Amino acid sequence: MARECYEHGLNIVLPKVPWLTGSDADPEYWKDVMGPMIAEAHKQGIEVHAWIFFLNAASVDNDTSLMQVLETGKLEQIGCPANPETVRRNLEKIEPILGEYDLDGFSLEDCFVYHRFEKDPAICFCDYCKRNAPTDPDERKMWNRTQLTNMLHEIVKESKKYSPQLKISAAARVPYVEHGLAMSTDWKEWCNLGLLDYLAPMIYQTDNNRLRAIAEETLQLIAPSRVPVYIGLGAYLIDRKLISHDLPNQLAEQIAITRDMKAHGQVFYHMGGVTVDQWIQMEQAYKERAVPPYLKR
Repeated sequence: MARECYEHGLNIVLPKVPWLTGSDADPEYWKDVMGPMIAEAHKQGIEVHAWIFFLNAASVDNDTSLMQVLETGKLEQIGCPANPETVRRNLEKIEPILGEYDLDGFSLEDCFVYHRFEKDPAICFCDYCKRNAPTDPDERKMWNRTQLTNMLHEIVKESKKYSPQLKISAAARVPYVEHGLAMSTDWKEWCNLGLLDYLAPMIYQTDNNRLRAIAEETLQLIAPSRVPVYIGLGAYLIDRKLISHDLPNQLAEQIAITRDMKAHGQVFYHMGGVTVDQWIQMEQAYKERAVPPYLKR
């Protein structure tokens, strides 16, 4: 995999990983897969940024008392970031990973939210939030955003304590208001506060005009913070269209569009959905080898 990425001009891989410690830990995966992957990638000059599921059920050891609860009483399989114990459980899993493996970065997966599925959810009504959260709906929304931002601050502080050069990024839901703020993920504020080393907005679109509009909005919002933006492109979505040969060059087109817009890079989701034709398009697009912006400083 590392050789394929190098030969096709890619410079970072973001593997989805389990936790190293905790009830759902998989130390053998880290030993048998991640260790060799990191070593081989580094030989090729490729960085490895672990795609970490902070706030998923495994991050709180499947403890239902730490999970988010809808007003209806329905339990969500996502930890509540307001609860200090949720934060502690997540933070304690950082040191074993960084202490044992030479990772270049953590990428926060999009479960780092308040409730994923409803556009404007009434959340959270776990015991901790019922005792501590404001009752006014507008104040509650702001409180939720603050709790998530505070948790990210702790993740960054803890991670960089063990690895100061570690790059922290987030898979950002877009558009900003409709999907980002609706789930309390104020990634604009995260960038303004200097909590992220780069942003990876998930602009998975088969409509190039729609892609361009969302990318333009995102780049404008992030510009004042000067945080690099790597546009997330949905190679797996485009792949479905390729079957009917409707859009054989669309991935190359989307790379060109985002480059013309001065995006700092692209992230492709996901490797299993990339076709042979798309690998060739990447190789052609990256004939001049790209360099992550933070390595140019």
